[in-house]
Amino acid sequence: ILANKNISAASKLTADALKVEQWPADRVPPGALTEMALVEGKFARQPIYANEPIIEVKLANKGKEVIIPEGFR
Repeated sequence: ILANKNISAASKLTADALKVEQWPADRVPPGALTEMALVEGKFARQPIYANEPIIEVKLANKGKEVIIPEGFR
């Protein structure tokens, strides 16, 4: 799964911001997600740029995780 356009930090990932592209197995970065269901509805922890592979560590389940770190208000 790749970003179809630039995605800013704390933005919710939607289908229109993502695209599926076939890559050779040896070129897929470690941690890259390959199923749309694992990406849609999550939030970007940091900016993700167009055509960048979506990597699990760059995603959060909730928007507040991006803005307010655990233990802070």
